Amino acid sequence: MRVPTVLPRVVSLAAAFGVMGSLSAEMTSLKYRTLRDWDVVLPKEQFSRVSGDLAFTGIPTTFHTKVTGAALAVDHDGDGETDVKVTGKNGLVTLRGKSATGRKYNYSMRLVNQGGGWHFAASGAVQGKIVDQRIQIIDQNNNGRYDDYGKDAMIVGRGKNASFLSKAINVRGTLYTIDVAADGSEIDYSPYEGDQGVMDLTTQFATKGKLLAAIVQSADGAHSFALSGKALAVPAGDYHLYNGRIGMGRNVVVFDRGNSKSISIKAGKSKTIALGEPLNIDFNYVRQPGRVIMAPQLVSYVGRFGEVYDQWTPFGGSPQFDVRDMETGKQLALAVFGGC
Repeated sequence: MRVPTVLPRVVSLAAAFGVMGSLSAEMTSLKYRTLRDWDVVLPKEQFSRVSGDLAFTGIPTTFHTKVTGAALAVDHDGDGETDVKVTGKNGLVTLRGKSATGRKYNYSMRLVNQGGGWHFAASGAVQGKIVDQRIQIIDQNNNGRYDDYGKDAMIVGRGKNASFLSKAINVRGTLYTIDVAADGSEIDYSPYEGDQGVMDLTTQFATKGKLLAAIVQSADGAHSFALSGKALAVPAGDYHLYNGRIGMGRNVVVFDRGNSKSISIKAGKSKTIALGEPLNIDFNYVRQPGRVIMAPQLVSYVGRFGEVYDQWTPFGGSPQFDVRDMETGKQLALAVFGGC
């Protein structure tokens, strides 16, 4: 039996059809690292309100907080005394406590106050290596755990664009099943034994920019990948496009799934998805007596796969909007957004 030609050379026949024998798992330790210069792009970043004590699932240490005027005082070491004060609109605090097993537990958090009270989000990650490839796991839902598949986030390699935490990851072309400890202390991994195929979002990608990442997630939320640059082996099943980013010089264009269809990955097969141009323009307008109001924020740019782009000034300048009387066909206005 030969390897189907649609599969990359890094994917073996046994791996592609999920017929690998049962292999024992290996374990690697994870260490916590504070990310002071936060530049990670999370698939679904969320900030949680700071209201009274901070308590995390599985962590017996409680961290007291207290609002004093416009500042936030935090008990960062769990001794009952608030000893760190955050002023202004944002700050960084590292909480230091112990896990249920008695090991040291650090948790760095970004704190922001935009006038609606203080909120926090994780500003650190647990890190380790699988087959000499760096793995980072981020507590995206801010509950202190690192095993919330489909809710937490992860980065495989040295990129900055995170996928959702996935039960299967692709490391240097090979799929592995992973099992993360809730406290982020370690991760077990073994070669993936299920059916797999190949997802390709780049071969037919058509824009003048560079695909920084396209985040996909399986229908059941168990698997997620950040694709960029080349086709990737993934577990067979149904996926949807979640969001992504395109680099255009110093600018970044973001997109979400819009009305894109499900992506079905069959065992031993390759699926190519065409993202990008040509784009269709969807726009809303406001009618008032004697005038029609259109604005850039009312315009959506829809790609070939149904993905919707945001924060985009199209190449070549603004599109023109020809406003005509439906009965006579007479042109009433020719609108062009300024500054495009």
